Amino acid sequence: MWYNTFMKTLFPFSDQEKTSHFATILMQFIKFGIVGATNTLVFLAVYYPLITFGVHYLAANLTAFTLCTLNAYIWNSRFVFKATEIGKPKVAAVVKVYATYALTFTLSSLSMFAMVDIFGISPFIAPIINLLFTTPINFLLIRHWAFRQTEEQTQQAEPARANKTPKSM
Repeated sequence: MWYNTFMKTLFPFSDQEKTSHFATILMQFIKFGIVGATNTLVFLAVYYPLITFGVHYLAANLTAFTLCTLNAYIWNSRFVFKATEIGKPKVAAVVKVYATYALTFTLSSLSMFAMVDIFGISPFIAPIINLLFTTPINFLLIRHWAFRQTEEQTQQAEPARANKTPKSM
């Protein structure tokens, strides 16, 4: 009995609300993965030609990062978290997305330096290895920091939307 009371205090959601919340997060993660996959292709389409033509791998990484962060903001704000209307970006969200990606860019650059210059891993393979740790970090920070306010507003709007659904006859 005390266990149920304790759990309801920690998690004040009904089973249906828990399922709905989990489904929302899962769908966001799947969409984030889709955006991430396309963003990776954009990154590689910029990065590989630059290093092929002799640009230093860290400079190529910075160039690809800059373009990919803009791409990630646009698709995450509209497709994943639905945080902005077309043409109306939230300045705070843009800054937070760039800050999030700057953090993971720094981690990525340091790990690329270690992998390429210390451990001898190919600069063609290093960015792919980086995805294993930068993707989850980006998702968590973007979901819980960059788009947090908008997400809360979206969750508050869900019950209102549910009440407006047509009633069956």
